[in-house]
Amino acid sequence: MPLAAEPPRDGTPRGARLPDRFWIGLSLIALAGLVWRVLYVLVWKRPSLPCGLNLCGDELYYAAQAETIADGRWFEDPFRAGFPAADHPPLHVLVLAPVDWLTGHRLVAMRLFVAVLGALAVVPVGLLGRRIGRSGTTGVAGGERVGLLAAGLAALNANLWMNDGLLMSETLATVLIVCTLLALYRYLDRPSIGAAALVGLSCGLTILTRAEMALFLPIAFLPLALAHRSLPWSRRVAQVAVTGVVTLAVLAPWVAYNLGRFQEPVLLSTNEGTVLVGSYNEEVFDGDGVGFWSLWPVIASRDAKLAEDPGADQSVISNHQRDEALEFLRANERRLPPVMAIRFARVWGLYAPDQTVFLNTGEGRERWASWMGVWTWWVLAPLAVVGAVAVHRRRAVSIWPLVSTAIIVSLTAVVFYGIVRFRLPADIAATVLAAAGIDALLRRLRRRRHDTTLDVAEPDGAGAGATA
Repeated sequence: MPLAAEPPRDGTPRGARLPDRFWIGLSLIALAGLVWRVLYVLVWKRPSLPCGLNLCGDELYYAAQAETIADGRWFEDPFRAGFPAADHPPLHVLVLAPVDWLTGHRLVAMRLFVAVLGALAVVPVGLLGRRIGRSGTTGVAGGERVGLLAAGLAALNANLWMNDGLLMSETLATVLIVCTLLALYRYLDRPSIGAAALVGLSCGLTILTRAEMALFLPIAFLPLALAHRSLPWSRRVAQVAVTGVVTLAVLAPWVAYNLGRFQEPVLLSTNEGTVLVGSYNEEVFDGDGVGFWSLWPVIASRDAKLAEDPGADQSVISNHQRDEALEFLRANERRLPPVMAIRFARVWGLYAPDQTVFLNTGEGRERWASWMGVWTWWVLAPLAVVGAVAVHRRRAVSIWPLVSTAIIVSLTAVVFYGIVRFRLPADIAATVLAAAGIDALLRRLRRRRHDTTLDVAEPDGAGAGATA
């Protein structure tokens, strides 16, 4: 007769399952992050922002465009009635528009919604940390430990939460960038057509939030796919093709919509000319603002084109601004290398951080929050290097998807201009790798304490006696 199974020693009823401690911890960390972000919005984002207005920088477009959509005017220029608009890719506006409609255009309610998105981003950061921390030497517990550390750092990282009080696209981009990184690691774990399609889907949605994230495909994904030695070349190429096709399928409706409504061809946005003419002019090639971006050449170029052609839409104005920027570049190409070097240094917090803090106020970020971002970066960056080395030495997981974000950020900065919010993908990667670095340092400290304890406990001469 078989013996009855022994009841659980912790008193848990048979068939019951204790809640997963990792998910409980992750939920509590995300909740703490939400509480802080809500307080940040309610205390520091009312009644006006550091720029002295209710809306600053690109917030003006996002809020106004969300309002036009909520009012039934689909991507109409909010500042020129009757003209089409595509200042930025559409996804962030499409997320904001229902909130704008439901809350009656209340900015505080919209900011709180963005703060909730920012708190939700803590969860996938924790999952990414768990994946990075898990290996044969650390086990499941090690992965969960790194995951919770990563989530905690994400909840506290000023370079993340100070975006969550604004109506700009960085918060939604954070969620989608982390999802893209998770999709890349899923592909590494199980390279298949489905996993490749998931990478394409996440990349496509991220591009519809921030156009420069298209660099994830050639820089992060392509080397991973082509270097996957466990697959024959035909399957590698097929999976790359699937990722590309899915990405294009996600982008296609927006691109087709744009191609049918502007005077000149527009793909993702009409922001190209604005970015270029603001990045290639005398003001940012010399003086205190070198390596940054200036609004005044943008306004002057737009006004000049409208004076010449009052019926010009954004596509025509963007082409005119792009031509002006390229003309300036051709005349000043010898001055470009030092400017690019300063752009690079600015985005990585290595050049005039006090200027960066001041410039951030123009986008609605408080000086104290920006300084916290500077100090946070200086702490996390070396820890991230430690984490990258530790993870690489274990050879259990590739660090390339995370390291590739540094290349994406650097290219974006040197081609356009140096601003801390362009560093967002690397801030996410540094947060996760710093968690792995902290875990590696703690494990090393525990080993040293353990070895010291053994040395103290062993009697003098014990080794010699045993030998004798």
